[in-house]
Amino acid sequence: MLRMLKLLDDSELVKKLELIRYINEEGLLYIYARAVFIDGSVLYLREKLSLKGRRYSYHWVDSDGNLIARWDNAPHHRNIKTHPHHMHLPDGSIKESAEREGFKIVEYILANLRR
Repeated sequence: MLRMLKLLDDSELVKKLELIRYINEEGLLYIYARAVFIDGSVLYLREKLSLKGRRYSYHWVDSDGNLIARWDNAPHHRNIKTHPHHMHLPDGSIKESAEREGFKIVEYILANLRR
């Protein structure tokens, strides 16, 4: 998680990084943050590490609030080979997700913004 936040904090493509909620207690690490990119798009990210496992959601929207992509590991979409890891696309489709770690998702977004 910290690697992902550092990538965002160090990137020239990030206009603003806001840590909305941070909990670091015994058996629980939770981060909820928002990154605004120079193109106006926004990434809302949530990561929760607990004794029960890891849950995450990375929700990337354009400057009008329209979905660009969302990665999460909610345990639905069992037909996806990378279950529970999957990616939601603007057309409503769901696809496999090679990006499962926060820093990989951020690297994917930053690479797309550089294009």
